[in-house]
Parts: sequence; structure tokens; C-alpha cells
Amino acid sequence: MNCKDLSEKELLAKLKSDLQTEVNRVINCFYSLYYNEFLKVSWNLFSGKNNYSKTFREQAEKEAFNDGLNDFYFYVRDGKYVHKDASLQTAFLTFPKYKLMGIITDELRNKKREPDVDFDIVIELNTAHTTSPEDITERGEKEKTEEHIFHTAWQNLGDRCRNLLTWRKYKKLSNEEIEKLCGVDANAVNNEVYRCFMRLKKNANGLMHAPN
Repeated sequence: MNCKDLSEKELLAKLKSDLQTEVNRVINCFYSLYYNEFLKVSWNLFSGKNNYSKTFREQAEKEAFNDGLNDFYFYVRDGKYVHKDASLQTAFLTFPKYKLMGIITDELRNKKREPDVDFDIVIELNTAHTTSPEDITERGEKEKTEEHIFHTAWQNLGDRCRNLLTWRKYKKLSNEEIEKLCGVDANAVNNEVYRCFMRLKKNANGLMHAPN
């Protein structure tokens, strides 16, 4: 299927298909046709907001696009989409745009309570087995340092999430390679990785603010 050769009406018709393989193909078309355009929308939303890491931004963009595409799919399937003056691209991009706005808003609410630590470094240190609670504290008692907190949060994450984050963040595996390792559909890998990443942050935040 050559996505660029399909008209907007053909894309919408295939999105309503009863054949799942056909739906999957046209969903991939939405990625190839509109994801780069969505990144332009994202750039405008993040413009001037320098307190977000590259990792957060990329994962937020992927989650917003995936969730927005999922909502648009059901919007079309339910017969709610009506062709008006706006192009399909313009109409569709409003879905991931508002998803991303929601993610940014939620992050702003939690920003003051979250510890300021580079998660990429935490994951790399833990997966490379170069650190331990004893190495981190270097004292007789385990102090409540950020490094120790994130090491503990990582250990409490569970095998599934630790594996997903290790494969993506440390080994830099593709969605297809991760699918072969654990069975998660390649199209869902980005969402799974993002949820695990946010769970790691939530675990660390809870430890950071736990009473002594």
C-alpha cells in the first residue's frame, strides 16, 4: 500500500474496514503521513518550555499520537467524522494535539513534587550493574540520596518494565525487536515504554517524599 497515493476518502474508507490487516495498514499510513506534521504541532506546544527533558518530550509525543490516533479511529468507526472544510490532516491532528496538551498539563501539576534526576543515567547505571545501594551511599547507613532512591525505584519496577526500559533506553532496540522478545505488538511498544517510564518516576517520587 502506497500511502501517498491514497485520497482522504480512501484512507477513511479503509479505516472503517472489517479486515484488521487493512486497518493496521492504514494506521501505519497515518504514522507515515502525519507524524512529522504532528511534531511541528508539538514543537509549538513545547516552545519556551525548557524544563522538559528530551526523553519526556519524545515519549509524550509518541503517547499523544498513539492515543489520539486510537480516539480518531473510533470517532470514524462510530460515524462521527463528517467531511467539512478542514482537511483530514487538520481534523486528525486535533486529536493527538489535545492529548499532548493534557500530558503537558498533568506534568506541570506534578513538576514541583518530582525529584530532578536524569532518568537515562539512572537506567543506564542500573542496567549496566555498575551501582548498588552500598556503592551509592558509601556510608554505614543508607542515606536518602536521590541515587539510592532511584536505584530502589528501579528495583521495585518489576521485570516487565525493567526489561522494556532496558531494551529501549539502554540497548536501543527497535519496536520490532522488542516485539520478538516479549510479544508486545510493535505498534504498542512506545506506549508500554512510556507507561513504564512514568511508573519509574512515580515510584521515585513516592520514595522521595516518604516520611523518614
